[in-house]
Amino acid sequence: MRIRRLGFAALALIFVAGSTPSAGVGDKPLILHTSWQLSLDAAGHVVDLSTRDPVNPTLKEALEHHIRHWEFVSGKLDGTPQATETTLWLKIEFTPEASTGKYLMRIADVDSGPAIEPSSKRIPKYPPSMLKRKEQGVVVLILSYDADGKVQSAVPSEAAPAAHPVLVKTAVAALLQWQLVPERVAGHGLPGRVMVPVCLE
Repeated sequence: MRIRRLGFAALALIFVAGSTPSAGVGDKPLILHTSWQLSLDAAGHVVDLSTRDPVNPTLKEALEHHIRHWEFVSGKLDGTPQATETTLWLKIEFTPEASTGKYLMRIADVDSGPAIEPSSKRIPKYPPSMLKRKEQGVVVLILSYDADGKVQSAVPSEAAPAAHPVLVKTAVAALLQWQLVPERVAGHGLPGRVMVPVCLE
């Protein structure tokens, strides 16, 4: 199963959050990013679903209910669909309703793919030599990883603007220590590549 965009951008859930987040937000929607570990059978049905993210219990229950009714495309081995494990990434928008003071929830975007093992997520340290120069930037790296999720290489994306070489070196050194949780098809990890932006400022 390769990393792909799923077409749920227009999906809206009929769910109104019962509690109002912090006051003074105005008309701007609140954004929540959450990830879920997902196990599928060969037919693409959800057989197991969990999240490590701290999610409001009412929201978690509503999301679980809807996700369990989605249909997915399982990975294939030799052209035959197999049980698949992946990470599901959701971008959720909460839009305030002036008449009720509550928030309407909408799933704005959905992706699937590998995850970063939280215990290995070494955050790049801003280089002291760059502090004096007040140099900052975003380094966009392409990580290649093997079937066990071990990062094999981290190289700057040619599609992204060039960053200062010291920032690139700092980001590469940190991300080479990362461990990914690859997608698995019939128990076999899938090697792959993922793009990671690193903000150093």
